[in-house]
Amino acid sequence: MQKLARIDPSKIERSPVTPRERKQHNKQQARQQKEELYQQLSGLCQIGEYEAAKQLARRYESWGYEIIDGEVIEKSENLED
Repeated sequence: MQKLARIDPSKIERSPVTPRERKQHNKQQARQQKEELYQQLSGLCQIGEYEAAKQLARRYESWGYEIIDGEVIEKSENLED
């Protein structure tokens, strides 16, 4: 690691992010957001706030969660009628 006095800010270059790295980062971020939403929904159900959990699940319907009988359930994408 260099001392701050030896670093020339005009010469610092970041290596460009490759499309693959960007895609991986976006996937990781989406997984993390989905997990955080699950934790929020689960927490609301644990304290008995089922209606609030249902509203939150509807607001973020694209994440694929729903509240059934006070439990967080991941919707199946392969539902056949």
